[in-house]
Amino acid sequence: MGREQGLLRGPAGRYPYVKFGSGPRTLVIFAGLSDAFQPERPARYLALLLERYYYRLFTDEFTIYVVSRRRNLPAGTTTREMAAEYADLLSEYDIGPADVLGVSLGGLIAQHLAADRPDLVRRLVLGVSGVRVGEEARRTLRRWAEWADRGWWFDAYLDSIP
Repeated sequence: MGREQGLLRGPAGRYPYVKFGSGPRTLVIFAGLSDAFQPERPARYLALLLERYYYRLFTDEFTIYVVSRRRNLPAGTTTREMAAEYADLLSEYDIGPADVLGVSLGGLIAQHLAADRPDLVRRLVLGVSGVRVGEEARRTLRRWAEWADRGWWFDAYLDSIP
């Protein structure tokens, strides 16, 4: 089983990704905010954990893509807009239709992708996700955003661990 990593280039920018597994089916994983906690190693660290520990049982059945959000998103970018960017990438690189796993914030993005571009999503699975962000979560996200603006990534990461 080989691993490929690099950047997918789309109209809106560049998206770090890691691809592993050798199966005939395609699984695309949209990560949660922990993806942003690794700004210098966006998808690689998460994908290594996924490959080695969580998804190793699926690598014969699936070719798995972990695609990070592009960095330096403009303020106010919505999860629907992020989903539209992912749709462009999946189409441009002929990755879909795929099974899509959205984790946490990635689940919010994945829901928009499935609703707006069902031609790209064969099956949708959501993990630790929902249809909206509650008030307590909004407070937490604002705190993390403030810490991220200060470069306190590790603090935000530690705060995210239950």
